[in-house]
Amino acid sequence: MSITSKIYKHRKRLGMTQAELAEKAGLSESAIRSYELGNRIPKPSHREAIAKALGINPKTLDDFYGEDVDATIQCLMDMESNEMIRPVLIDGIAYLMPMQVDMETGVQEWAEKQLEYAYQDLGDDEYATWKDSYKQAGAQKRTATNAANAHFDFRKAHGKHLEDELAKLPLESDRDVVRNRVDAGNQQEV
Repeated sequence: MSITSKIYKHRKRLGMTQAELAEKAGLSESAIRSYELGNRIPKPSHREAIAKALGINPKTLDDFYGEDVDATIQCLMDMESNEMIRPVLIDGIAYLMPMQVDMETGVQEWAEKQLEYAYQDLGDDEYATWKDSYKQAGAQKRTATNAANAHFDFRKAHGKHLEDELAKLPLESDRDVVRNRVDAGNQQEV
């Protein structure tokens, strides 16, 4: 979704007119109109002002990925290259595993909030608002109390470190799958 569509979507969700958004953001109504029509792209300071007026995280307006699967997969691959996530196969199912504590904490917070939404403790608007205004809240708290999940590191998953790394996986079935894969890989090397 483009920044122009995102501004429109968030403004409409809040029931604001272009004039109201412009006033709250300290911009002209014609600027908001031009941004929503895609005639202009807001400069960073305007993007910040619009996000603040909409009560969302400015990053919500960024276009991190395209609107198709290939572009989204490419974005995920870029995240792997930056050591933020990595794909893992467990019991033949692909998962994305966070590789940094802050990323892991963000995904954990998202999973907890999504669970609330799934159990209807949060409505559609509340969940959308939470996602749009997300700023990581619990990272320091989780890491200070050692409550963040530890990271499984395939690079260390050999020899004497294998069991230490396997202990970081949440389910015994996950540990068995990884142990079997590591053993199969070791047999192929011989």
